[in-house]
Amino acid sequence: MFSNFVNSCGEGVPVNQDINLIFQSNSTALNISIEYINQTGFWIKNEPMTKEQNVFNYTFLNNSEIGTLRFFACDGEGTCYWCSKEVTPSGRLLSTSESIIYVMISLFIFGIFAFFLTLGLKSEWKNEVDDKGNIKEVSKRKYAKLLYLWLSFGFFMWAVQIISLITNSYVELSSARNWITRLFLYSGNLSFGVTMLFLMLFIILVWKDMLLSKQLRTYGKVLGQGRGRI
Repeated sequence: MFSNFVNSCGEGVPVNQDINLIFQSNSTALNISIEYINQTGFWIKNEPMTKEQNVFNYTFLNNSEIGTLRFFACDGEGTCYWCSKEVTPSGRLLSTSESIIYVMISLFIFGIFAFFLTLGLKSEWKNEVDDKGNIKEVSKRKYAKLLYLWLSFGFFMWAVQIISLITNSYVELSSARNWITRLFLYSGNLSFGVTMLFLMLFIILVWKDMLLSKQLRTYGKVLGQGRGRI
């Protein structure tokens, strides 16, 4: 007598995706039971598997929970064979080495995010003024400030995406996965609006600086517009 699951055990499968179980055996009949090992009780109990020659088949349709699924195929004599699969949001399982690499990459990207954010916050925004507060030179540093802040947002999105990939590949990280996924979705929804905001600010600044530059070329300074203004 031979009996084994044809499907690879221990593989990841996406949540809400049907799982087709194939079992090869010389038994005359097999019943299958299915449980989540982190929950009490069986979801499926002693359901008959369809048979064609020595191949048994069963499709599990209620794959709606994240966790570890365990399948038991039992014959009429009480002999059971089992297999398990990890149900994750993405269906992908990262190895330990892959997870370490992704964590290191995300930390590196967070470092770049912090670098550009610091530059953006510390960069000057105002134009050069004299002692009386009159603009004497149009500063270009404000454009660097916008660029730094926009880049920091982009690197933040990238880091959150990588962390979301990690948490979606481990059943044990369910609590962290929920809020990181929400953070990624919310920031993703904001990304277009943030980009358009930076673009509009850039266009407004260019227009205002063109006007200021024209006045500076004509009068040498712009009276009374230096303090507290762009």
